[in-house]
Amino acid sequence: MEIRRATIKDLDSLIKNRIKFVFDIGEISSPEEFSESTSKYFKSHIEKDHLIIWLAVDKDEIVATVELSIYEIMPTLSNMCGKTGYLLNVWTDENYRRQGLATKLLNNTINDAKKAGVDLIHLKATEQGKLVYEKLGFKNIPNGMEIKL
Repeated sequence: MEIRRATIKDLDSLIKNRIKFVFDIGEISSPEEFSESTSKYFKSHIEKDHLIIWLAVDKDEIVATVELSIYEIMPTLSNMCGKTGYLLNVWTDENYRRQGLATKLLNNTINDAKKAGVDLIHLKATEQGKLVYEKLGFKNIPNGMEIKL
């Protein structure tokens, strides 16, 4: 098992994984269009500090992933620099769950976000994911969860 940050070389696997994730939570009306849009986004952001993706890879297959999209807003009292992360695609293959992979990937992502100057991370959590986030210090807010870094 390899735990590492994704690179542009992972593009095809990342797109397949994202489509699988989105299919698991809902229906995609246009998989081709979604795949193309996702590919464009990954290509323009993955090599920059706008997108942090951590992977667990086993036998050349992604078995867990955490993706953090970074953007800036006007500074607020709770986020003085305005740099914000939105956590997406926190996913673990069902055969690899309950092994601490999501926690490892989330910790790596949070550490990288701190290095990138992010002050606040937020997300919309599933019921099964809430416990993992709470253990890491995320707090419930209306419409999601967040952690101040």
